[in-house]
Amino acid sequence: MIIDPYIFTSAPPDPTTVANLELWLSARLITGYNDGDNLSTWIDSSGNSRDFSDATPFPNHPIYHTSGGANNQPWVAFDGPAGCQMNRANFFGAWTAGKIFMVYKINNDPPLLNSNGGPVVAREWGTDALNNHMPYSDGHIYCDFGSTTRKDAGDPTTDLSAAYFCLEILSKSGQWESRINNASSGNDYFNTGTNTVAWGSDTNVYIGGNTPYFLDGGMEEIIFYSRDLTSGEDSTVRTYLSYWYGIVFN
Repeated sequence: MIIDPYIFTSAPPDPTTVANLELWLSARLITGYNDGDNLSTWIDSSGNSRDFSDATPFPNHPIYHTSGGANNQPWVAFDGPAGCQMNRANFFGAWTAGKIFMVYKINNDPPLLNSNGGPVVAREWGTDALNNHMPYSDGHIYCDFGSTTRKDAGDPTTDLSAAYFCLEILSKSGQWESRINNASSGNDYFNTGTNTVAWGSDTNVYIGGNTPYFLDGGMEEIIFYSRDLTSGEDSTVRTYLSYWYGIVFN
């Protein structure tokens, strides 16, 4: 099934229409900031009040832009080489599964090792002590989202610096999969039947970086559910993302 942004005539349902939404960070919904302002707080639009704040002591700050992102939408710039990130207190529960949608773009694919070594888009979301890289300087995506073990998902064929893309990750017992702009069953970018679900136990949860690995690019959305979604619910979220950001899901 192809989800094409050009077939929509009105805004589709948003992520809150799907149950068990735990976190929704949308640059499109940021208010109270002017173009070029330091973003000190990214409001959680899920209704759970899980706002993320600009983390210290990093020298730079996420920068809010009112336009110029995917489909000319607002976006948040993260300066990887100098380092910036956002965090909040750990909010994970005893969930048996989780699904995340992340819309972002990196400035170099693969990232430059002497620059940032690969963005850590979501850190401390699993229990493996190794760093997440999305991707690393070898082009591979390494991630332990909702898992006891960091997965090497390989180097996707998609150029992650060419345009904003949607990276989806599902973690549930006996399955861990990731997709990039993909809605077709069986065409996952990476899939393994070896997985034990676990959520990070650190005090804080982070987006954007981990010394010395920082996101060098832009971020539009993070949408997180504490369960697997049905095919219809997946379609609801993808349709929303396609409408606002022009992403074509194949």
